[in-house]
Amino acid sequence: MSQRLTREDVIGAWIDDDDDFITITASGDTLDVEFRSSADDEELFEVTAVKFTDGQLSFQIRVPSTGFELSYVSKGSDDGNLVFSWKRLDVDDPEQAGMSTLRPDE
Repeated sequence: MSQRLTREDVIGAWIDDDDDFITITASGDTLDVEFRSSADDEELFEVTAVKFTDGQLSFQIRVPSTGFELSYVSKGSDDGNLVFSWKRLDVDDPEQAGMSTLRPDE
């Protein structure tokens, strides 16, 4: 697994393990992340704290319907997929963390 990502590696449309939709675009020197639920309502999650530093993308999301807050940090790429660690921020529970693979939305 490649650890260091380039902007070109992360820009695009992705689907995560829960079939949620993530779109990463470039806007000048910054990256923008849109995160949308796979559910029928396609709820748009609030995305904040987007950073791309030293080959690592990180961001936080808030799910309006549940109040869940999560952080995502890229760990690298594996066979064309992006690998992220995630952690719930609104609870202090080590069980509320894990890994997620984003595959290209083709």
